[in-house]
Amino acid sequence: MVPWKIWEAPSAPKKGLVLYWFPATSEEVKKSSLRQSRILTLYSAQCVTMTVADAKTPELQPIIGDSAVPVAILASADGAPIKKIENTGGKLKVEAVEKIVEAEMKQRETTLDTQLKDAKEKIKDGDNPGAIAVLKPVAEETCLFPKKAKDAAKELKKLGVGEIGSIPAAPVLDRVQSARIEAVMRRGLIAEIANE
Repeated sequence: MVPWKIWEAPSAPKKGLVLYWFPATSEEVKKSSLRQSRILTLYSAQCVTMTVADAKTPELQPIIGDSAVPVAILASADGAPIKKIENTGGKLKVEAVEKIVEAEMKQRETTLDTQLKDAKEKIKDGDNPGAIAVLKPVAEETCLFPKKAKDAAKELKKLGVGEIGSIPAAPVLDRVQSARIEAVMRRGLIAEIANE
């Protein structure tokens, strides 16, 4: 189950990404395919906040724009829309929503890879201050990209930069491995229920 939360201004996220789901009806929230997704659930643990919101909320008008509900919108924490998934025949498909989140995360990961590579080149050329400047923003991505942040933190440590902070392990996002994990979890749940 995807950990969707009802949007509230005081608890709006300050970092990472936000996936807004503007449903057409409360019935849609109960029956939509967006309720179950291992991919979205894993990304929700990586600073991608899953938010159900009312399209009539005045503060969210800049995000929704002229889109017809239901609609899903991936936005930055400051509310700038990144990508939208419009409905098809009045419904949103979870696969389409997963794709936009995955594509954005992969694009951001590629940017971080480029920054790490650039920093290594600067270190080779003896430009340690330049490398540190490139590595620090990567090391700050502890929530969205823990593995990349950990790599940057290691390099910063080698360059003599102090404590970076603890970085959590990254979840498995590969679709094949995810399918295997889901199958094992289902079998375990079935076995657990059978033993009750």
